[in-house]
This record gives sequence, C-alpha cells and structure tokens, in this order.
Amino acid sequence: MVLTLEKALLQIENLETKVRELKELSLDDLTGLPRRKVFQTVVEEEILRCKRSKKTFSILVTDLNELSTVNNTHGHPAGDQMIISFAKLLKHSLRDCDIVARIGGDEFMVFLPDQNEKHARTVIKHLLLAFEPGKELTLPYFRGAAIGAATFGKEHSSFEKMYKAADKALYVHKKAIKNLV
Repeated sequence: MVLTLEKALLQIENLETKVRELKELSLDDLTGLPRRKVFQTVVEEEILRCKRSKKTFSILVTDLNELSTVNNTHGHPAGDQMIISFAKLLKHSLRDCDIVARIGGDEFMVFLPDQNEKHARTVIKHLLLAFEPGKELTLPYFRGAAIGAATFGKEHSSFEKMYKAADKALYVHKKAIKNLV
C-alpha cells in the first residue's frame, strides 16, 4: 500500500488533533491543573512502585471554605477567580515534584512523593500558614481551606482507600473550623 504525501499529512493532522483532545480531557479548563483521572493514575502507579521499594508517599485533599457563599454573594465569576487563585497558591506553596490536581468544584488533591505521615502534617501546617489572611498571596473573598491527608501503607493500600481516609480527615478539619467560629 502506497501512502501519498497528502494522506500522510492528513494522518499527522488527525494525530495532532487527537493529542490536543487528550490534553484537553486530562486538564481542568479553569485552572489548567490535571483532572482526577490523571491524578488517580499517578497515585496508582506510585502505589505499585512503593509496594516494590517499601517506600511511602502521602496525598492531601483540600477544599475552600464557603465557596457557595462567595458565589451567592459576589457571583460565580468571583468564585471562579478564587478557585484559580487558590490553585496558583497551592502550586506556589509546594515543591516542584508535588502534583496538584483539581478534582471538582472547590476540591483539590495533592500528591506528595516520598513523604510520610509526619512530613504530610508539616506540609499541611505550611499550607495553612500560606492560607492565612494578611499574607502576601491573600485571595479575594478567601475564607480559608480545610485539608485532610492520608499516607500509603497497610491501612491505605489503594487510591480509593487513601482518598476516603484523606476526605474523612478533611471533614474532621472542616468541623473543627466551624466549631471555632
């Protein structure tokens, strides 16, 4: 079968279109961060690596406090801007090797390679300090964020188990915040 130049160029164009579509499907439109499926794939690959190497890693789940209030009071464009700014703040506050993904709405996940539970708690403290009002990177209408963590191990040996544990810790943090207010 002879491939003409015209057919070859058409195939290349089709491949480029498919690559562009895959990128669009894997990245969040608003923040440019990876979506949940990409994040989950990274974590599942890391689980396999850590099972072989006997190493560990942690994930964080975080979400913005009272985003619906911002949307209702100031409009959805203000809420979107808060999400975009928060995503940038997360990226800015973490190591280059850490991966931040937008899971949906105001929920984000962070992959912390080679970080045990103690290191994850240190990262959470660092992030909570970065989120404090009055800091250089203050976000408009920002009312704080809650964070939960899970570390890979016997109890948390799959993505779903880690996600559930981190999400549960996130809601414990949210409840503690509400009780303080």
